[in-house]
Amino acid sequence: MQIHVGINAKNRNSFLKQLESAKEFLPPKTWLHIDVSDPKFSSIKSYFSATDLKKYSPRFNFEAHLMVPDKKISEYFKKPLKKIFVHISVIKDWALFIKEAKKSKISLGAAIGINEEKYKNKIPKSIKSIMVLAVTPGPSGQKFGKKSLELISFLRKKYPHATISIDGGITPQVAKEVKRAGADVIISTSYIWNSKNPLKAYKELKAT
Repeated sequence: MQIHVGINAKNRNSFLKQLESAKEFLPPKTWLHIDVSDPKFSSIKSYFSATDLKKYSPRFNFEAHLMVPDKKISEYFKKPLKKIFVHISVIKDWALFIKEAKKSKISLGAAIGINEEKYKNKIPKSIKSIMVLAVTPGPSGQKFGKKSLELISFLRKKYPHATISIDGGITPQVAKEVKRAGADVIISTSYIWNSKNPLKAYKELKAT
């Protein structure tokens, strides 16, 4: 399984601390997955700064999961982000954002939460990256939502050529289950960062 390491920071100090720690144990070119939460969509507000990320862009690849209203999405079409995931429930005009992503040379992916299942048939065929959120938008450390397994299986059949990521409540056992369901990438935040040995936790997930 591919492992993308999540960062869900409340403030700049926490944001920079995790980036510095990532340098100590993660291989070069690892994907770091930045959660961007806005209270109008999520239960919390998180910290994000493209300027802070630029210092680390030679070392890591960056993607962002935008849990924000659609009017704020355009603010994140900027380097050093290489990919952004936007929730299908907030997008009114996919063509607009697809065009903007292409112009900015940033890959656009669709995010779908376990409470957004009614939108599962509305992902444009041109979208090649899909992220399933197995928890409620908000803080890391939540329990994995089992209903996401059915959603992954559906998406795997509906969009066979898409890369499917899964985020929320990931453990080694969960990683095995989502792999069987059809996921290609797991995104882990709390399991790695709350471990006494983040490198060991990363390797455990990598081995699934």
